[in-house]
Amino acid sequence: ITHDTDAKSGNYALKFSFPQKGQEVSLITDTVNGDITKISGAYVLSFWVKGDGTTVSVRNRNTSTNKHETIKTETVTGEWTPISAVISNVNYWNVMYNNKNTDKRDTLTAEIRVAGSTEKEAYALVDDISLMPLDTVEDVATQITGIKQPAVGATELTLPTLDTNNDDITVSIAASSDENIIALDGTITEPKVQTVVDITLQISDGTNTVTLEPIG
Repeated sequence: ITHDTDAKSGNYALKFSFPQKGQEVSLITDTVNGDITKISGAYVLSFWVKGDGTTVSVRNRNTSTNKHETIKTETVTGEWTPISAVISNVNYWNVMYNNKNTDKRDTLTAEIRVAGSTEKEAYALVDDISLMPLDTVEDVATQITGIKQPAVGATELTLPTLDTNNDDITVSIAASSDENIIALDGTITEPKVQTVVDITLQISDGTNTVTLEPIG
């Protein structure tokens, strides 16, 4: 394991070289101690990779079986490629210290495993590793403060752009005070006179939904 100047950002990336065929290594395992309420919920592990003949997988430990499970696997190419995966569960352990005192440890295991080629020597560069809590609909809903005013002649309402690491979260129109002017799919039929239409947006991840106050 060395530093390499071929970095995605900054000055260096981590370089993992495999002088023998089929070798593999785990890059990161993170353990957090403390109150489980502080780290409960889902996380997003993201990073950039490039390499030659390597395979990268993201794994975490299943609390029921106490075994690692693969969440995502990608074959790495010679170009910098982003990889992200949702770590959906946080492990909770009772740990014995000095064989007598039982203490509680909350464990978030997020593992990047790199496997070299079975046919040739290989390498992998890894950069910009990030482990962040997965955004919730409540988190994203606070971003929206308004809707861009449609231009004269516009045929579709432009909905707010969401800045989120949760790909399941979407924004849509839940209600329109005049669907003949702005339909629920965002289609605009321009009125003959200037008209104010109240639009009610909702943020959803497919399971949880937050409905915002109407925006005029």
